[in-house]
Amino acid sequence: MQNIYKNRSFNPIYRFAKLNMLMYFLPTIDMRKHKLINILKTFTSDEMKNFGLFINSPYFNRKRNFKPFYTILKKYHPDYPDEEFTGEKLYRRIYPDIEFDKKKVSLNIRVLYSQMTNLALRFLAYERLKQDDSFLINLAGVASLRHKQFIDLALKTHETISEALDTCVKGPEYYHNRFTANTVFTDLLMLQDKNTNPFKHERNNLLYLYAYMFNNLAGYLNDASISRVNKNAKTNGVELAKSLIKAFNPESFESECEADRFETINITIFNYYVIKSWLDLNDRESVFKALDYFYKLFQNAPPIFQFISLERLFNLLMRYRRIDRIYSVKINEVIDLAWGKGVYGADKYGYLEVHPFLNVLIIKLFLLSTSDVKKYIDVYIEKLEPKYRKDVLNFSMAYICFKERQFGNCLEFLIKKDDFEPLIRKDKYKLKICSLFEQGFYEESKYAAESFEQYLKRNKKELGPGFHIQIRFLKAFKYISALKFQHAKANVVNPIEVFNLSPFTIDGAWVNEKINEMNMGV
Repeated sequence: MQNIYKNRSFNPIYRFAKLNMLMYFLPTIDMRKHKLINILKTFTSDEMKNFGLFINSPYFNRKRNFKPFYTILKKYHPDYPDEEFTGEKLYRRIYPDIEFDKKKVSLNIRVLYSQMTNLALRFLAYERLKQDDSFLINLAGVASLRHKQFIDLALKTHETISEALDTCVKGPEYYHNRFTANTVFTDLLMLQDKNTNPFKHERNNLLYLYAYMFNNLAGYLNDASISRVNKNAKTNGVELAKSLIKAFNPESFESECEADRFETINITIFNYYVIKSWLDLNDRESVFKALDYFYKLFQNAPPIFQFISLERLFNLLMRYRRIDRIYSVKINEVIDLAWGKGVYGADKYGYLEVHPFLNVLIIKLFLLSTSDVKKYIDVYIEKLEPKYRKDVLNFSMAYICFKERQFGNCLEFLIKKDDFEPLIRKDKYKLKICSLFEQGFYEESKYAAESFEQYLKRNKKELGPGFHIQIRFLKAFKYISALKFQHAKANVVNPIEVFNLSPFTIDGAWVNEKINEMNMGV
């Protein structure tokens, strides 16, 4: 017979030694920083109350009585001070009738935390399903009725689901839900074996299938494009996606499908052209087609579709902005339309985000007078989340001063502290370098450039593809510095092409201007 004790996991001596070792180390585990506490800190008062009902329900929890532990958690919600959540304090409160044993404390508390964390995760999933996707729960009920052969009752329940879909706030999930509901309805009618219904629900079902498919594909290409570049990841299936899009005929789609009340046809064709543009960098015609359909859908589409379409079109136009001035003009027009209608985010009452605010600011600085840009700042700075307004205002005024060639004032705004992330702070570095150079502080601008280079290297991962653009700017600046002190020949005919910087950005325009000045001996 094989000696199973050769396998250490079966060896009782090994297991005893391992348990003692575990007991030795467990008391050092800080349960105050456990993920359970981090999860519970996000719970509202109502969610915490419902969580108590959830864990006390024998249907959801049959393992143990968590009420003593929950009572403590609720008492200190949402702060959970460290001094109240040491292992010894929790153990004495939860097990007041059991003699305190230091070796058992951490193991018992660890198990308790682990089980309560699993319940918290299940509770969150159930709450999300209950609140945001009651459709799936109701459809599961229809499937159960069908399985039990209650076809008439299943049809009646399905009718209620369908009516709810017609009256709900339309979002991207509507396409999937409507297509699924119609397919289930067809199945139920066939089981009922009645020919009285002409299956009207099937008439537009392919519309919802295409809408769902193109919406998801456009969303994927939009959201994942930067991630793929950052991680240098290869995406399979691109050629297949191109074949799918090539086979689709938007004119036939528009003529064969019936229009509905919330612009499904225009939204679907808009996404089709967005997909075409993302799949082919040279297909600029599709960019303008997408723009045309954006204007068509924007008037009557539900708010969530207005924002999703705005976001995708904005990102698409930003990708082409370095190529031609017209794309900056179109971004400005689209933003004026959408933000003028109050479409700032997916949430109707949500704040405008910092990144799009500053991106649009830079575009407007390139296109408009500073007085018009100041009007933009005055209107939309109030749409930002309050904690960002002061920092964004200082940065915006630095840009204004730079455009008005008030470089000293620009530097005063730039030295103010902020909580910006690397993607934004990189632009502060560039403005500082250029302003110092313009003020005649050449050594200081050189040190600022060196500091910027180190900053870029430290934050390379966060900057993603933007890292290489900033490195090209630094190369251009070093060349300008060399020209200034006649350490290089002024033989750059087209500096923008040489350094691969866009002439339609603040820093690209500045590089172009400086090299041209020096070439002319200014």
